[in-house]
Amino acid sequence: EQQFFTFQLKTSRNIDSDWYDHWFHGGLEFQIEHHLFPQLPRHNLEKVKPLVKEICERHGIEYQSTSFSNAVSVVLKDFRGLAMDIANLRMG
Repeated sequence: EQQFFTFQLKTSRNIDSDWYDHWFHGGLEFQIEHHLFPQLPRHNLEKVKPLVKEICERHGIEYQSTSFSNAVSVVLKDFRGLAMDIANLRMG
């Protein structure tokens, strides 16, 4: 069984963004930190990011951060895979 921290890191990814993109992403750029600390106000997520990255490095856990376009591509591929699994179940 995976521990909470490891599970959150495996199932979340941040969106790389510049300072002017923060309003557009609405907090997705810190999704990892949000999943680890859901009660932490959004304006503090950036402050804990370096601490989370340091823990990941120390324990050999991958910290996933990607561009917005790549993140959308990954999600669409996951949706396609799920749709194909559902279609295969219904068709027998």
